[in-house]
Amino acid sequence: AMHYKEDSIRVSGYDLLMNKGFEDWEYWISILKDGGAVFQLNEPLFFYRITKNSRNNSFDSTTEDQLRKNIYFKHADVYNRIFGDPILMLREKERMALQLMTIRKNIFFKIMRKLGFFGKI
Repeated sequence: AMHYKEDSIRVSGYDLLMNKGFEDWEYWISILKDGGAVFQLNEPLFFYRITKNSRNNSFDSTTEDQLRKNIYFKHADVYNRIFGDPILMLREKERMALQLMTIRKNIFFKIMRKLGFFGKI
């Protein structure tokens, strides 16, 4: 992707505190959230080498979770505007999980599943 130099200057470039990973993700959010523009190119213009020892392949799930949380809290306004309130989303997920459990216990569902009408649910 390409973007305007002015947008990069406006957001002060990459966040130097994001030195453990996902700095590019945070950078794009910073540019786009206040009206910046990016342009996707349909051809590769460089070779980005990723190996099994590359940084993003080597951090553990705790580090990844912390990086994602840092980005979320830095840009909570964007996430909430696009995805909605995370607490309400969690409640909806829990409600749907209970509903799915109820469906799985239903005798009609069990019969239809045995007959092959449903895959893995």
